[in-house]
Amino acid sequence: MLGIIGVIAELERDTIAKRTKDGRWEAFEEGVVLGSGAPYGYTKDERKKYKVLEPEACVVRDIFSMFVYEGRSIAGIARYLEERKILSPAASAVVHKKHNREARKKNSDYFWGAGTVRRLLAEEIYVGMIYGNKYQKGKILDKSERVLSRTAAPVIVDAILFDKAQRILSQS
Repeated sequence: MLGIIGVIAELERDTIAKRTKDGRWEAFEEGVVLGSGAPYGYTKDERKKYKVLEPEACVVRDIFSMFVYEGRSIAGIARYLEERKILSPAASAVVHKKHNREARKKNSDYFWGAGTVRRLLAEEIYVGMIYGNKYQKGKILDKSERVLSRTAAPVIVDAILFDKAQRILSQS
């Protein structure tokens, strides 16, 4: 009797895992954002889809412009943002209630590290591209192995500016 119950429990577990995976995939295809946060420059609407958060989006556009058109270094952009007292992504997420938890930052609310600026410059969501299947067994997959969603995010940075930034990033 115990063996039969074990087999039924295993079958049920596999069924739940498959349904969960299928549900997540369907949500991804429809552009529904799973998880608690949204990238810097975005928030989620009532349907759990990305929408532009204009105060942050302006900063993103400025970062790309300073990097590409003004030729500023990544560290220089970070200093500029810090001097102008622009809220960092973590602090801004708390202010704009992107998630329910408090910030665990050890730095000031206006601290911008060069790594943060570099990550923003490399983030493809700013040209509307949402990728799924980024991780497999805890490791980040190569871009060629990821799946692009049929549903695009709202565009914050035009593709030409983004491509120029990527070329400059690849050279540094």
